[in-house]
Amino acid sequence: DYHRGIQMADSTITTRDGDLALLGQGGGNGTNYFNQGIGIQNSTITSTGTGSDAAVITLHGTGGAGTISNDGITLHSSTLISSEVADIFLTSEGNVWMDYGSTLQSDSGDISIDVNYQNWNNVGQFIMNQNSLVDAGSGNIDLDAAGDIKLTGLSSTAPVAVDSASGSILDNDDTLVDIIPPAAQQGYDIRDVLQQLVDSQSL
Repeated sequence: DYHRGIQMADSTITTRDGDLALLGQGGGNGTNYFNQGIGIQNSTITSTGTGSDAAVITLHGTGGAGTISNDGITLHSSTLISSEVADIFLTSEGNVWMDYGSTLQSDSGDISIDVNYQNWNNVGQFIMNQNSLVDAGSGNIDLDAAGDIKLTGLSSTAPVAVDSASGSILDNDDTLVDIIPPAAQQGYDIRDVLQQLVDSQSL
């Protein structure tokens, strides 16, 4: 159990002009647990550059072999991944979890999240809970997942795209507005959108 490719806790990484990439491959023998590609807890990863050479942040995690919780990427306990103007890329082979106030944040850089199917118990879900947030400022948000997408909060003044290849897009929090898009900053709660669809079908 717990054969993680990268485990980061109570730590800080800061870069300005040099791109930062974390590539993690979980281990395991096919019968155990928590063999995650990248696990980050109560830590901060920051790109402080403000020019054209500002450091891009890339995380690519691949879940290991096992039966439960062998996710590609997990962000726990108020983890913050942020940039000023640089883009942030998350690619996961297996599920992604963001919880306990973890945040992806940029002032103007794009945030791209790509969650892929790995196997029958790691189907490519993107799961947010406990007030976790993706805030791209004036940058784009592009979120693609093979399985279910469970949202607590996405925010940007630029386009926000959310797509699930074979799952559902669901509300997973009662505190934050699920999607704050650019048009007059009118927020959308997934539950409200679904209720409007139900109401329209009953007319």
